[in-house]
Amino acid sequence: MVNILLCINMIILLICICIYLIALKSKKAPRLFALYLGAFILFIESHIILAITTSFNFGTSEWFFNGEFDYNTKTEVITSINLFIIGMILGSVFIASTITYKSSSYDVTFENKSIARFSWLLLVSILPFVVVYLIKLIAFISSNGFYSLYINGNKISGGYILDLFFLTLYSLLISLKNKKKILFIILCVACVYLFIGTRLEFMFKVFPVLIYYILISKNIHKYFRLKNILAISILFWGLIFSMQYSVSARDNIEMGSNIITTFLKQQGVSVNVIGIAIKDKNNSLLSESVILSPLYDSAISLANSLVGVQSNGNSVEFAENSFSLSHKLSYLEDPSAYLAGYGVGGAAIAELYIVGGYLACLIGGMLTYIFISILEKIAKKSFFNFIFVMLITGKILYSPRGEFLSFMSADRMLILFLIFTFSYKFLLATSNKKMSFKNE
Repeated sequence: MVNILLCINMIILLICICIYLIALKSKKAPRLFALYLGAFILFIESHIILAITTSFNFGTSEWFFNGEFDYNTKTEVITSINLFIIGMILGSVFIASTITYKSSSYDVTFENKSIARFSWLLLVSILPFVVVYLIKLIAFISSNGFYSLYINGNKISGGYILDLFFLTLYSLLISLKNKKKILFIILCVACVYLFIGTRLEFMFKVFPVLIYYILISKNIHKYFRLKNILAISILFWGLIFSMQYSVSARDNIEMGSNIITTFLKQQGVSVNVIGIAIKDKNNSLLSESVILSPLYDSAISLANSLVGVQSNGNSVEFAENSFSLSHKLSYLEDPSAYLAGYGVGGAAIAELYIVGGYLACLIGGMLTYIFISILEKIAKKSFFNFIFVMLITGKILYSPRGEFLSFMSADRMLILFLIFTFSYKFLLATSNKKMSFKNE
């Protein structure tokens, strides 16, 4: 029966892909959803694909929960995923009947000399601090190990500097006519994250670049030419190898003879998070409030940082008092591993299931598609809309493996974006007033 459900899942997924491609060709679907769909397949569908095409046993976990989920849990996991995909299909039908994405809307640039000058000035000002922070970060991880970053608040200060550095680079990427040098700098600095084993941060820094090029390409079909497909394929598998090697080196484990299978096994563990959440759904530590974790936990973290209170990191107190499903499940399954800095990870579908079962999964899929569609529609309204969408969409792309409302968290990058926006507009208004006064 489980194998039949897995095959049904593949059929529903293929229907979703076909409907999306038809709508995309008719200019009735957002381009950004292609990135989300790719992330969803990687993070959620990898184990299902392996189970159908290889001898891999679906529903087997080797991380925190060690063993195989029972039959009922497996069927609930697959059904939850299927309903989420059906929700995305319903969302695509709704958007196709209400919105049209005109080709001319993608032929918009935001080259702006004043924003570029402001960004360059800011970039040069913080560059020495960025270099110092990177040296401290590399030295800290080399001496203490990657997971020491998550033990009882053992973090090094200065993360805001690096986020601000990337924000100014994104600003320059959008506002400058010649973008190649900026793109090269972004990728080089992002690769530092691969070097130290923080694969997640690498993805978050590269996602906005992918989003940028998808949103500005008037003729998206050029990427489907043979030479471009080959180039993209080489780049894609090169990144897979780099990320896999990064994690293997970080955790001191063998990469395995089949790097693709190993990569898919590791990336697809989010489906096990759904299984663990379903298995533990009746535990008193879990409640509907987990869906609000991005709002509540990020607000508490921000308030603590403003008053100088250090984060507790992975601790019993945080697991019990926070809204984070990832922290709660990790603590429930293996307290010692959790307190040592490890975690089971997250999954948006797991949160939705805890909140409202199958119905929440269906509605969640629909809302995800609609929200991505709206973001793409408003992106071209202004420079600041565009960069905001770049940052927000990057968080949504990771939500299959993270939190459903991850885009609503008051994280450093969004806070810095607000400061960047208000600072620029204030300086612009001040300079305009001075010019007006001189003319009088």
